[in-house]
Amino acid sequence: MNSSTVIGALTVPGSAQNIAEARRFLVKLLGADHQDIEAGRLLLSELIGNSIRHSASGRGGSVTVAVLDVDGALRVEVADGGGETVPCLCSRGMLLESGRGIKLVDVMATRWGFTRDSRASTTTWFELGNTRCPSR
Repeated sequence: MNSSTVIGALTVPGSAQNIAEARRFLVKLLGADHQDIEAGRLLLSELIGNSIRHSASGRGGSVTVAVLDVDGALRVEVADGGGETVPCLCSRGMLLESGRGIKLVDVMATRWGFTRDSRASTTTWFELGNTRCPSR
């Protein structure tokens, strides 16, 4: 049986200036010494960056970050305003400056995926480890 507990949530305007705020939020919730904090901060940055670049959130919308404990694993969800595409492991040229974020998530996360509510909303998520999150 899956058990999940929301630890916290934050909604910020969909602009690159707010990525740092979301990372600070994650550290505040989990603590700087949490074993998955560095990976969590990096992957959160990637997902928010993708949301800003590829969805309506980056054109005047917002991004919502939810942090959950799912059966002892850390789960971070990023919900955006939806877009023309969905997250994918796309083959990109080695010399291109972008296009590696989801690959990074795929390599570092225990699991990841997304859900889509038509074109109105996409939620991309990742899970790290199976360590207990701080209880709230």
